[in-house]
Amino acid sequence: AVAALLVALSCVACRDPGVLRRHPEKPHARWRWNDQARTYRPPGAAYDEDLGLIVTGFDHVCPWTGTGIGEKNMGAFHAFVSLLCVCIVL
Repeated sequence: AVAALLVALSCVACRDPGVLRRHPEKPHARWRWNDQARTYRPPGAAYDEDLGLIVTGFDHVCPWTGTGIGEKNMGAFHAFVSLLCVCIVL
């Protein structure tokens, strides 16, 4: 279980959380301007102050992995938290 926990931790820490590239022009009607990142962002995306980027499906910054948790690494994060609970119980 510890080996699987370390693999899940590596996947969360090394995987792209869903960083969006900059869009200086409005690509879609529903996208909104973000002053902090100086780019347009789609609905559901948020500016992460720690990363200084727009992340799709942004949830939070994980202090254990040191990365933002977003749309693309959410599955690996859930696996990491679940395996952490299993290791604590065992």
